[in-house]
Amino acid sequence: MKRWMLLGVILAVLACARSSGRAPAPWRDPLTPQERAYVTAHGPIRYAPHPQFPPFESLKGNKEAEGITPDILALMARRLHVQFTTLACSSWSECLQAVQDGRADLLGTISKTEERESFLAFTRPYFDMPYVLFARANEPDYGDFEKLAGKRIGVVKDYIGQGWLQAHHPEVIAVPQLNLEAGLHELATGGLDAVLDALPVGLSVLRANGITNVRVASPVLFEEPQYLAVAKNNELLLGILQKGLDQISHRELGEVFTRWTGLDLTKTLWRMGTEIKAALAGLLLLALVSGAWVLLLKRTVARKTIELRQKEERLRLLLERNLAGIYRTTPEGRFLECNEAFAKLLGYPSRESLMGVNAARIYHDPLERQAAVERTLREKQPSGETLHLKRKDGKDLWVLANETLIEAPGQEPVMEGVVVDVTALKEAERQIQEAHRFAQAALDNLPANIAVLDERGIILAVNESWRRFGRENPPVAPAAIGEGVNYLAVCDRASAAGEPTAAACAEAIRKVLSGEQESFATEYPCHSAARQRWFMARVVRLRGIEAVECMVLHVDITERKEMEEALRESEKKYRTVADSTYDWEAWHAPDGTYRYVSPSCVRITGRTAAEFMADPNLMIQITHPDDRATIAAHYRKVYFEPHDRDLRFDFRILTPRGEIRWISHSCTAVHGEGGQCLGRRESNRDITERKLAEETLRLAELEREKAKGNELLAQLIQGMAHEIRNPLFAINLNATALAKKASTVPDVAQYASFVTEHVGRLDSLMQDLLALGRQPAANEKIECPISDVVQAAIFEVQGQVPEVSGRVLVEAPEGPFSVQAVPGLLRLVMVHLIQNALQNSPPGGKARISVTRSGNQGEVKVSDEGPGLPEKIRERLFEPFVTTHMGRRGMGLALAKHYMTAMGGTIEAANNDPPPGATFTVRLPVGE
Repeated sequence: MKRWMLLGVILAVLACARSSGRAPAPWRDPLTPQERAYVTAHGPIRYAPHPQFPPFESLKGNKEAEGITPDILALMARRLHVQFTTLACSSWSECLQAVQDGRADLLGTISKTEERESFLAFTRPYFDMPYVLFARANEPDYGDFEKLAGKRIGVVKDYIGQGWLQAHHPEVIAVPQLNLEAGLHELATGGLDAVLDALPVGLSVLRANGITNVRVASPVLFEEPQYLAVAKNNELLLGILQKGLDQISHRELGEVFTRWTGLDLTKTLWRMGTEIKAALAGLLLLALVSGAWVLLLKRTVARKTIELRQKEERLRLLLERNLAGIYRTTPEGRFLECNEAFAKLLGYPSRESLMGVNAARIYHDPLERQAAVERTLREKQPSGETLHLKRKDGKDLWVLANETLIEAPGQEPVMEGVVVDVTALKEAERQIQEAHRFAQAALDNLPANIAVLDERGIILAVNESWRRFGRENPPVAPAAIGEGVNYLAVCDRASAAGEPTAAACAEAIRKVLSGEQESFATEYPCHSAARQRWFMARVVRLRGIEAVECMVLHVDITERKEMEEALRESEKKYRTVADSTYDWEAWHAPDGTYRYVSPSCVRITGRTAAEFMADPNLMIQITHPDDRATIAAHYRKVYFEPHDRDLRFDFRILTPRGEIRWISHSCTAVHGEGGQCLGRRESNRDITERKLAEETLRLAELEREKAKGNELLAQLIQGMAHEIRNPLFAINLNATALAKKASTVPDVAQYASFVTEHVGRLDSLMQDLLALGRQPAANEKIECPISDVVQAAIFEVQGQVPEVSGRVLVEAPEGPFSVQAVPGLLRLVMVHLIQNALQNSPPGGKARISVTRSGNQGEVKVSDEGPGLPEKIRERLFEPFVTTHMGRRGMGLALAKHYMTAMGGTIEAANNDPPPGATFTVRLPVGE
């Protein structure tokens, strides 16, 4: 038996020796032919890194991946002879979607969830992510969650930490954050009590953002396995990635983690290589042979070794993870040791680069360093003080330092210290001081007398105007009402002395401070021996601060009071005169409101003075729509382009009954005795009768001119018609005779008939021109039944053109009535309108005639079914020779207009609404 045991030991030793001395074997492809074919056909594996997940994954320059995962993939690429390419995404959600869409093949450093397992396949975990609590540096460690009951704990929204905290510790308040950076900033500024997240990620964010007052405040709470993941149906790629992970040694993984985090997070995740497996097999055989006591001894040694390493690791982590700077120096200034945080505070790339620097060089003033050393050597106890240091780049660095002296027998004394960056605090203090100086300067430059009171009524601050008033108004001494004085007590004493305003002011201050009211204002006289003065006292509660404070303002309103008094006197004089004027007088204040409106406004506008006083815009509202732009422009010019000159123009208004009134408007500036502008005076005169008379004269003049023109035109037309009709008569006789003699010659007969036809048309035109040039006998007007005239016109049209029978429809009123007209002329008007309606209607279309009575007017409407009246000829429709059809003379509507004017009636045309067609309307006075 002993012989077999010895043989086993010898074989194990030989195996180990052979394994350690063997030359490196040539590279063997770990992939199967099927997996290698996939790599060849697919090309580079598309990797979608989280754009902001340092130190594991992030995008450098928005396109190049860097971090722990890209370094692991680089190792895998060398081991497997494969290539990886980066697909840049703007968010983690986009990364997940890219794998689902097939745009990406691989996701790195990912936790497994039920939702993700529905569309992803995962490798075996390659390390466990430790989760810890982060807290402010001045807070205690949180090993026990009972201390955190009711506290606000920040977690990244929808991440692993949020689910774990809600499931295991409902007694705390989970506060979701947009990202870890936002949560740590909120923690640093006091908005949260702690933050739960991954240890390496949190440390990376703290370093990147320079957050120095946050530290790790708990042991590892739980660990979450981390995987590489591919699309769920891509088993070949999953196997390739798993083989790549298996090719990476524990030492290589540890180096990657240490390079990016300063920590080896793979202590429990190492995997055995081939050599280690062989050695362990021999050792296992030896252990079995050696007996149980060797195994027990080995376990004991291993446990003690692990405990020692863990203690060493905790001490190292405590030094490295502490965001405060920690250092050790000799009294002469030679650095013995420091952590990375101290080096980074001073702007050095590493603690090694700081070892050769004398401590005096980090001070702006070397004497300050000497004084600090002497103080530490003298007191030997930790002494907290603020030091002004200098970074490597020369920038200022303010730190809160706590330095102590360490002495040991027979050893050189050592100075140990801890520093915290308070540069931001110093800058905040400077800004607060600057803001205080700015606020005081702003207060001192305000003309009002201002004092700020606390909740007890004690004056906290006053401005220069407040002090100056005290100096300039003896016997009031500035010290009596300055900082530190109880202003409420001053008011109470003044009230007891019989000053009524003081009592009201004291009561208002107490109500504002208690929250019963927001503000208070009152006016009071404060006359001096030299002049009469008035002030406005105003009390306002200050908002936006935690303490209850209010501001008391005393504003000199003497000038306004004097102006108001002058204005009242001026108004009294103005009102006395204006109330008796026939015209409508008004006084506008500088802000556009009415100060005065005379009673005569009712006579002119139909609105009372009170209506104008209540609504400054009433003038524009009652203005005729066509003139509103003019009056609005006038008021803009008056109030936005100040001037003193008198402005005059005419415009129209509408009374409540709809009547149009013409107004002659004039206004000019009003000034007080001191030259100040008091507004503008308006004078409005009703010029409606004058405007109507002017319009009547203008129309009469137009009629006279038109009558002269018509008379000349009539003479010209009659002369032309006489000269033309005689030759036409001769031409017609000769053409008729020629047609009879040449009846056997077809061409000559046709030409003669053509001449006869056109001579007839010219003769008809001459008759229309003669009718247009003659003034109809208007004195022959009688009362004629309008329905009978319409019916006679229809018979005449049907007699001329029999085929129109049935195409004319008449709508008559219930009872017949007569109109004042010349029957023959009215019949001709209706004939022309009916012919026009039939000609403009489509074949088979109808002409509709309606006869109605409206008050003292009789109306006849003739409507067609045609295309309507073109816009371009609507205004000239009743002029001679204007027509919408080729081959027509265009005289019918002109004659109808001529006859209606002679009879004292009207005729007008409009397109139907809705289309089609147009309607001509004739109106004549109804008979008695």
